[in-house]
Amino acid sequence: MQKVIKSSLAVKKLPKTGYHDIEVSQADRITYLEMKTSSVKEQSGFRYTNVDKIKAVARHLLLDIPVTQENPRYWKIDNWVLSDLSSLNVRLKTEFNASQTDLMNINARIIASS
Repeated sequence: MQKVIKSSLAVKKLPKTGYHDIEVSQADRITYLEMKTSSVKEQSGFRYTNVDKIKAVARHLLLDIPVTQENPRYWKIDNWVLSDLSSLNVRLKTEFNASQTDLMNINARIIASS
């Protein structure tokens, strides 16, 4: 069993959108934490989209918080699950992102109406 480290935690909320939301540091160990709320009506998948946010070799955890809307201003937390993503089986979805300006670049045109 590992010895309990009695050093303080440094918690940093990360500014950009996309995986991951929080970086937790304790001594020399970094953990990236993604927090995800979901309802029975809307269950979305998990996407890793922002490679720039990962700055270290670290543990990756997901905190899933299913909620139920009790009324328009109140959501009840049904339960929560903390998962280690190190053994997550993933499917690779190849895609690209481009703006309308990028797609209509004059240098890429073959032919166009006048």
